[in-house]
Amino acid sequence: MGTTTPKLIFNYSRKEFPDTKLVVFVQRPDGTRTELKTIDFAKINGSEPC
Repeated sequence: MGTTTPKLIFNYSRKEFPDTKLVVFVQRPDGTRTELKTIDFAKINGSEPC
């Protein structure tokens, strides 16, 4: 069970939620979670890649 090349695709609008943070976690079969990436919309200036 599982994958070696997982993908996550989503759409978001930081204009509607400028002070939001998006946190991406991975959860293993044993239930443990690891944070992979945090995107803080308040720190993005419009040209910074997510």
